[in-house]
This record gives sequence, C-alpha cells and structure tokens, in this order.
Amino acid sequence: MLSQFPIEIWCLIYYHVSRIQAAECIRRRYRFRKFRHARMTEWSSLRRIILQELTFAQTDILFDNVLIRREWRTEPESWIYEIEKRPQNLTDIVKEVQNGMWNYKGSTIDAIH
Repeated sequence: MLSQFPIEIWCLIYYHVSRIQAAECIRRRYRFRKFRHARMTEWSSLRRIILQELTFAQTDILFDNVLIRREWRTEPESWIYEIEKRPQNLTDIVKEVQNGMWNYKGSTIDAIH
C-alpha cells in the first residue's frame, strides 16, 4: 500500500522528516552548549551557594552571561572559594554585569566556544 503513493508524496514526507531531525539536532546542540557547565560535579554546590545569596532576578542576570558561564565551566572551585569567603562578591559581580563590564567584545559565535 505504501508503495502506491506518488513520488511527490514521498518527497514531501522526506522533506518534513529531515526538517524535524535538523531542528532537533540544533535544539540539542544549543542545550549542550548553554548548559555544559551544569554537568560538572562542582556545579551543584556552586548553584546552591548562588541561589542562597542572590534573588532569582540576579541569578538570571548571571545565568544569561556567556563569560560567567565560561568561568563556571573552567574555574568553579575559585567561584566557590570566593563566594564562601565573601558572599558580597556575588552582588558585586551582578552589578558589574549590569554595568557592562562582563560584555563580550567579539562575535557571539566566538563567545560560545
């Protein structure tokens, strides 16, 4: 029965299936890149400390910054140490992000890597 479909129908089916697969691949890669810091073992303790010290609006400011997430991925221990040593550092960093001191100067593609 399926072989009785015209070739145009098969082309449409193939086109839509390939588009769905491409969209899923893009979505998966985006989540991998944006949340790769969350797969680290230190992330649970760092996240707990951040949520204790900041409001949700302030944490959103940090989570949306590419350079902050890069630092969490490369140096989570130093963040944990500094926050435990002086919790005020977190609010200072939030103010720095709001003032543009943590903005990436290059293209957004380079910021992802």
